[in-house]
Order: sequence, then C-alpha cells, then structure tokens
Amino acid sequence: MEEVNVYKGQTIFGAGDRPDFFFKIISGKVRVGSEVYMEDDIVGIAEYMLSLPYGSDVVVEEDGKIVRYREDELVEDEEKFNEILRYVLESINSRIFMAPGEKVVEDLEKSVNVDGIAELATMEGEVSEAFEALEEMMTLKKLPYLPDEDDVALGILDKVKKEADILRYVLYRIAFVKKFPEHSKSPDLLKEAVEIYMDELDDRYGAKYTLKLFLYFYPEHEYLREILLRMVKVLRRSQDPEWFEYLERLVMLFPEEEVKFDEIS
Repeated sequence: MEEVNVYKGQTIFGAGDRPDFFFKIISGKVRVGSEVYMEDDIVGIAEYMLSLPYGSDVVVEEDGKIVRYREDELVEDEEKFNEILRYVLESINSRIFMAPGEKVVEDLEKSVNVDGIAELATMEGEVSEAFEALEEMMTLKKLPYLPDEDDVALGILDKVKKEADILRYVLYRIAFVKKFPEHSKSPDLLKEAVEIYMDELDDRYGAKYTLKLFLYFYPEHEYLREILLRMVKVLRRSQDPEWFEYLERLVMLFPEEEVKFDEIS
C-alpha cells in the first residue's frame, strides 16, 4: 500500500496498459474514458485482478492523492481482502469486460458461481483459495464442449486456427487436456497453452492456471523443469511470494542443473 500525490493532466495508465496496481482516491478526481471517479472511489480493480488492458487513458482531472494497492498486500489483511473481493465480484457481475479483439466474459451468470466465491472469501483462512477460485473463473471463462471420442475431439482441435482466434485456440486445448488427461498428446497441448498465455497473451492468470494444471496432471513429465521455471517466472513477475517455494522444488528435483537468473526473470 502506497499513498502518492497525483496532478491534473497526469496519465496514471495509458489505453492498452495492463495495470500493476489498482487504487483508491483519497482526494481529487480521475477520469477513465467518459467516467469520472472521486473521493473514496476504487479505480481499476477489475482490470488489475483480471490482468485486462485499459480501454482508455486513466488521467488525473484534479490534483489529489491516491492509495495504490497490490494483491500481495491485500492477502496480508483478510478484512480488506474480503471488502475488495466483494467489490470486484459486484463489478464483474454488473458489466461485460472487453479486451482488444476478444470478449472476455460472456453470460457471466450462467458460467460463474459468484455467490460461492464470495462465500469462500469470508471463510477464515481461505483467502488464497478465494483468489485461486477467482483466477480460475476468469481464466477458463467457458470451456468449449468436446465429444467423448478422443480422435473426433482432436479433429475439432485441428480445425480451430490460432490466427483466427487465439483465445479460442487455447481454450480448446485446455478442454481436451481436462477431458483426456491420459492421452499422449495432452502434455504437448497443455505446454502450448502455457506458452501462449505467457509469451503471446501476457496473461498471468491463464499462465498460472495452466502451469498448475500441468503440475497436477504430469508431475514427473520430461517437461517438468521447464514448467517449474515458467512457474517461478510468472509468480515473481506478479510479486507472489509462492515463487520461492517453486524455486526450492526446482532445485531439489534438478540439483545438477544450475538455475540461471535470466531463466526466471
């Protein structure tokens, strides 16, 4: 948490930026597109929590002060976390978020158990689990249906072109892996989904979810070292202290292979 002065005309985030914090206005005014926010308003929490780019510049309209918040600071204060989580869930439930070229949330009422996540957030000791539930909710959106025959399902995957709709392309791969985790092609399909989330979409929630899915289904796979390296990298970038636990796991499993700084930065 950091209190900072802001000045009229200052751009806090530009259109297309993915915010690394959200903030509460202590005094002054801030404009986001056509909306003006004032004292006690919270700005950018949905964009921050869901790793979405801003659709408009975030510009200071009147000199004042803001308090910056980040996820790792919220989880240290359960009461504040619950307040913020309720706020973001209400925000998600009241509007449709749009990212460049893609519809991020569609028919939320049918695909998300908002009440269940809010209830989870109020349970003592369940703060991190609530965040994980929220991450999974926004990562998966609505997985496509695949038939029960794996060869037919693979034929459908072949018809989904990456260049036409990259998010749909990724979701079909996740759907296949969850339905056929034992299939010989599933580890490669999931690894590809990880790479797209990290390297092309720059989506930390999607990356974290697919990495955890890989570690759950394939804890001894030949890709394990690469997957652990990517997990450490994405957790470090999002300032999640859990990154150190995965680094320890990496070193213990591969003691003869040195971990270089540029591999996890």
